[in-house]
Amino acid sequence: MCYVLAQIKNIVLLKKTALIIKKIREDAGITLDAFYIDTGVHLARIE
Repeated sequence: MCYVLAQIKNIVLLKKTALIIKKIREDAGITLDAFYIDTGVHLARIE
């Protein structure tokens, strides 16, 4: 049961983090491709 709650918390944290990154990225005018090239992180899978 505790493991399931930890997974749910992780999912919530990932979604919140993705929304924050998306907002900052869009405000800065950075495309998903540019972000990937600069960081190696594939945001399309997260957002």
